[in-house]
Amino acid sequence: MKNNYGQHGWKEFHRNRKDILEEFDKILELIENRPVKVAHGIGVEASLRKWLAEFLPKKFGVTSGYIIPNLYDDSGKIYHYDIIIYNKLDSPILWVEGNQDDSEQGKYRAIPAKYILAVYEVKSRLNKENVTDSINKLNQTSNFKEQLNPLYHCGMIFIDLKLKHNNDELIIKKLFKGNEIFGFTGGTVLRFEGDETCTGLIDLHQLDPKEKPDSTEIKVKLKPLAKPIDELGIYYNEEDNLTLDEQFAGIKLVKTSENTWSFTKTYGTMYGTDILSINLSWSRSHFADFCIKLLSSLEGIAFNDKNRPSFGQIFDTA
Repeated sequence: MKNNYGQHGWKEFHRNRKDILEEFDKILELIENRPVKVAHGIGVEASLRKWLAEFLPKKFGVTSGYIIPNLYDDSGKIYHYDIIIYNKLDSPILWVEGNQDDSEQGKYRAIPAKYILAVYEVKSRLNKENVTDSINKLNQTSNFKEQLNPLYHCGMIFIDLKLKHNNDELIIKKLFKGNEIFGFTGGTVLRFEGDETCTGLIDLHQLDPKEKPDSTEIKVKLKPLAKPIDELGIYYNEEDNLTLDEQFAGIKLVKTSENTWSFTKTYGTMYGTDILSINLSWSRSHFADFCIKLLSSLEGIAFNDKNRPSFGQIFDTA
């Protein structure tokens, strides 16, 4: 990325995102002429699990597999999840499925519900069908949600937002349905076809009950879902003041030295109210922001906690 700078090691950290996307594209190319086109989903899930296993502290295990609740009725279906993050130090592994040729990322493990910290569903494209499928899958824990770890959360990871889906307002409306799922916090979109330098962050925003306003205003900004970052109306005017001249564009400011503030350009859409909304925003720092949010959720660190980690931030020049 030209004309960008960032925190120490930002280029190396964002190599992780590039590696995942390159693996996804390689698998797509390999199966392009095959009659059954499902391997790309399996391949990118394994790539994501491998990256997460390397990124997260070793006390967190990462696998695909099954959540096993403490029930005395075996008539129910056992559901498979793409990415399960669990307490690796304390959890037993009830069983493992796979063969000697499977990699560690390709094996299925069965984990008791009380040790589950997070579940993510992985889809190749951000579209309304995949959002609906992910919501239905994540909602399967509703029958035993009280057995999950107190820090449990869940979300979605999409690889691409294609230009042909960029004006589909049903996508953001369906993402809002995630508020009905126990532990749902949002997720990420690793790439936008119109600007492959930016990452999407899906965030379910809910006010604390003590902060609820007297009236609730419906807030809607449905489309386009994404815009190229460098085409946003953010620039320095003749007085050398940073100017925001585009609706729903913004900046995130970071104090990078005693007398210096750096900024990251953002663009977002949302659906909901003052009290509860789903936000889909885009910036070059959002891959790092998703990782920080994930790690903080697993550790139980609040958004405004001084111990919240910071890394991988990318700053723009207007």
